[in-house]
Amino acid sequence: MTDDTTMRVTLRGDADRHAGLTDEILASVLEAAEADEFILKSRVARFESELAGTLGAAHAVACASTTGAVLLALSALGCGPADEVIVPAWAPDALFSAVLRAGARPVLVDVSAEHGAPDAAALAAVAGPATRAILLGPAGAAQVRTELFEAALRLGVPVVEIGRPEPDRPRTAGVTTAVPLGPDDLLGGIGDAAAIVTDDDAMARGCRMFRNHGQDLQVRFLHHHVGFNCRMDESVAAFLLRRLPEFTARSTAMRQLTDRYTDALDGRGTDLAVLGPEPCLSPRNGLTIRTTRRESVRARLAAHGVESAVPPFHPGAGVARGPQAPGTFPGAQRLAEQALTLPLHPGLASADIDLVTSVVAQCHAGLRETR
Repeated sequence: MTDDTTMRVTLRGDADRHAGLTDEILASVLEAAEADEFILKSRVARFESELAGTLGAAHAVACASTTGAVLLALSALGCGPADEVIVPAWAPDALFSAVLRAGARPVLVDVSAEHGAPDAAALAAVAGPATRAILLGPAGAAQVRTELFEAALRLGVPVVEIGRPEPDRPRTAGVTTAVPLGPDDLLGGIGDAAAIVTDDDAMARGCRMFRNHGQDLQVRFLHHHVGFNCRMDESVAAFLLRRLPEFTARSTAMRQLTDRYTDALDGRGTDLAVLGPEPCLSPRNGLTIRTTRRESVRARLAAHGVESAVPPFHPGAGVARGPQAPGTFPGAQRLAEQALTLPLHPGLASADIDLVTSVVAQCHAGLRETR
């Protein structure tokens, strides 16, 4: 059902994302080789500076992966065995693994089945004296996330999120963002990569040291922390620099596509909901809906040559505080049973969205009348 070779409309447009870019890819690799710079050198520094400028942030710290970015941020916050980190019960595995690798204890919070993120009240209910950080996955509309940021600020707890800040959206104090930069992400990099975007000087300084075995960039082999290797390659940075001028245009295109989806699918009753597309503008995440007819929708989409996928998020029972009783995280459980990811990427045609939304709507036709 998800074999790209049989699908006319794919989730991420992978076959087309790097089409025609062979010369640019080779030039990026050749550029790094001829400069004899391969890891964490001048192109990485330039990319960090230009990305921070594009996003209106004080700092961007380039690193090797999104999971690594989250781990770097938690390490910079000093998370350890005495600390708890709040994690949504329906979230990418990267959030759970990063907390455990940092040595802290995940504390799960349920999410709303309407938008996929925790509510501010639920966040406050699980926070305690040992809470060192709050992690957020790529779910929840802009207003929901703003409320969560404000709740975290009231609690005095920093937030680390996986997302993609938009060029025209103000940044929020106390929020650090892990920006995915791999082949499936907005800029379509040529290797696994990410960046930590922050306005906090101490956070940026800590991330820079932890990504390079605890060293600063001033004195080699002077280790200030027990760090690890999470550095960006120069060839990856060189290619991302070539793509960065397209960031705003791609953001605008993705916004228009998500608006088209939302206009077509919103307001169709409790059996169908769009899960907060606003911060989910990375093709890796697609556009996620909640549908009571998931298998029927997937089958009908596949019959029309449209790829879809079940998000690989699972209720985090057993990760924290031992096994959880059934019904402990009803919102997360509902999404695990009903969430479906639809195609979304910068090259997606409006006609393809019209096809997808028409098929989804047909699968739900008459449900409100017969319930």
